[in-house]
Amino acid sequence: MSATELVQLVDDCNRPIATVPRHVMRTHKLLHRATYIIVVNKNGELCVQHRSKNKDYCPGMLDLAAGGVVTAGEPYLLSARRELQEELGIDAPLTELGEFYTGGDDGGRAYGRAWLCQWDGPITAQAEEIDAIEWLTPADILSHRKMQATPDSLLALRLWLEKPRAPVCAAGAVLADGQQQWQLLELAPSRLLDDTLWLVAGRDGRKQLLTENFLRSFISDGLFVRPRFRSLSGDMA
Repeated sequence: MSATELVQLVDDCNRPIATVPRHVMRTHKLLHRATYIIVVNKNGELCVQHRSKNKDYCPGMLDLAAGGVVTAGEPYLLSARRELQEELGIDAPLTELGEFYTGGDDGGRAYGRAWLCQWDGPITAQAEEIDAIEWLTPADILSHRKMQATPDSLLALRLWLEKPRAPVCAAGAVLADGQQQWQLLELAPSRLLDDTLWLVAGRDGRKQLLTENFLRSFISDGLFVRPRFRSLSGDMA
């Protein structure tokens, strides 16, 4: 992203309020939106970027996630897919992890949304943004490289590591949060954007369509995981 490209500014409730050039946002540390895509291979290693020393935010540090600043009027998911393709040359399904707030003296004040991407194919690193790529386990990062990582990508990593395992969505599965309950009946023939739709039945037998992304916000013992929005900030304590 160039210094003159327009970015989306938001208020304290993450509502769009204005657009400004990127360099203005950085200079005045204005609140904006950002995306984070944790890329993991079959061995459980993260694709870690060595950020270019020319970057306007945390130059030369390790980035534990692909992603970047959301441009003016751009939806989060579209921004995530664009950044993943531009930075690493990856076009693959994304699993949403949730949202968090990041802020500090470094000027990275943003409402972030994070995704997980499983990838074992080739990587095409964006030369202007990335000096090198290496694959590291979360344990390696937290034990030996934590101080080299950008604060916001550490929060994205924390969001992934702390998220309980989602249930396998299959016909007959029953999910509940103490107030509502759904039994998965069958896959719907249609989709909602990039999300699979399930036909489900509530306690009263009423049928409706729910997205698989929503159903995966429950864990297999029927307990609700947590609200989608999480106020995370600071270091990986």
